[in-house]
Amino acid sequence: MAGKPRTAPRKKPRQSRSRTTVGVILQAATKVLGQEGIDRMTTNRVAEVAGVSVGSVYQYFPNKESMVAALAERHIQEMVATVGTTLRATNPSDVFGSARRVVQAILRVHAADPAFHRELNAELSRVAILERIRETESRLTDLIRTVIGTKFGNVRPENLDLAAFLLVHMVIGLIHAAVAHRPELLTDPEVADEITEMAMRYVLV
Repeated sequence: MAGKPRTAPRKKPRQSRSRTTVGVILQAATKVLGQEGIDRMTTNRVAEVAGVSVGSVYQYFPNKESMVAALAERHIQEMVATVGTTLRATNPSDVFGSARRVVQAILRVHAADPAFHRELNAELSRVAILERIRETESRLTDLIRTVIGTKFGNVRPENLDLAAFLLVHMVIGLIHAAVAHRPELLTDPEVADEITEMAMRYVLV
């Protein structure tokens, strides 16, 4: 039985020029994955769109799976940074508004390129990054649990760990459903309102 494709990069960029090259390659990979799909995403095609040689791509990425893994890792980092920044600015006197800003932040990340996120979500099971995703969901759950426990008053659930877990997966699940089936909803203000309403009715007394 053949082993799973290698998903680790050949090497990490160290210098500014190398980081720029990798950024250009990943931007091209994002475009190809979103607009053409995984079947059309090859190292040759990514190199063509990026305007670099195939050798430059292979210098960092051995195959398309390694590029998908890198794109997933970048998305993970963006999600954690975005949600973390928004949560740290939570206003205890405006619970609904603060929760809505968190939902809006997650929606904006996905609304920037729904086609790419749809293809990325479909490919995650094929790249060796699922454990990393679970770690990220755990970090987001810890962030939410801290905010619920320290900044929200009149909290209904007694088990805050469970409440935070359910909230994270509810919000992410709904947004991923929109990415897959109704991408136009990602920029609909009513969607942020309704998701926030569901979350707040669950959390608050």
